[in-house]
Amino acid sequence: MPDIHAMHRSAHDQLNEAYDIFQKSHIGGLAHEFDAIKLQASIFQYEICVELGAFVNNNPSEFARRVSLKGVVHKLFEYNLVSNGLLRRVTALARSRGFEVSDEAFKNERRKWRLQFKKLAAWSSVRNAATGHYDRDTDAQAEALNLIDPEEVMSVVVAFLSANMAFLQMLRAVGRRHGT
Repeated sequence: MPDIHAMHRSAHDQLNEAYDIFQKSHIGGLAHEFDAIKLQASIFQYEICVELGAFVNNNPSEFARRVSLKGVVHKLFEYNLVSNGLLRRVTALARSRGFEVSDEAFKNERRKWRLQFKKLAAWSSVRNAATGHYDRDTDAQAEALNLIDPEEVMSVVVAFLSANMAFLQMLRAVGRRHGT
């Protein structure tokens, strides 16, 4: 497993930098749209690092391992719902600046990790019963939590972060192209 503390510090610094830039950009402008997308990706990256750091530092066992990963499952599931919209926003931003941007690297990453993204999509019931909400039916909640396999979660985290890195590289290319 990578150095969680270094990842956390890097994500922390990137988030604060992205937020400072976002706060200074003009609402409604193209630079603000770029900064908003970067901030959203930075928030996600930081939250995943915080959740993984807690998991590693606390070293939970048995059922607690599953419960401790429910925040990661929820954040991955929700960010996955938003990621296609972010991709469309980056593409629109590039077009509004007069150039096309290739999303092939991002799409290739998602294809490479197809199995993990299918697992992520299958977590809908887990999200609904145990991560985004507390189901009134404790049996249903416990059953959903038992579907969280820590090794599977880690493989999905790796896949998602890999795809997110391709997305951020695409975003960086848009920003560099026009000095944002």
